[in-house]
Amino acid sequence: MLLRGLTWLVLFQLLGTALNHLFIPVLPGPIIGLLLLLVYLLVCGQVSEPLNEAAKGLLRY
Repeated sequence: MLLRGLTWLVLFQLLGTALNHLFIPVLPGPIIGLLLLLVYLLVCGQVSEPLNEAAKGLLRY
C-alpha cells in the first residue's frame, strides 16, 4: 500500500514537471503537481488509503 501511495505522489510530481516544461514555465513543476493532486482530491472527495499511508509516512520526517 505504501508503494502505491508513493507512486501516486511521484506521478503527480512528474506530471507537474511535464506541464512545466510544456506550458507553464513560471511555476515550478512540483508546485504544479501538488495543485493537480489537490484538484484530484477535491474531485474524489476523499483521500485513498494508499495515499493517506504514504502521506503519514512522509509527514513523520
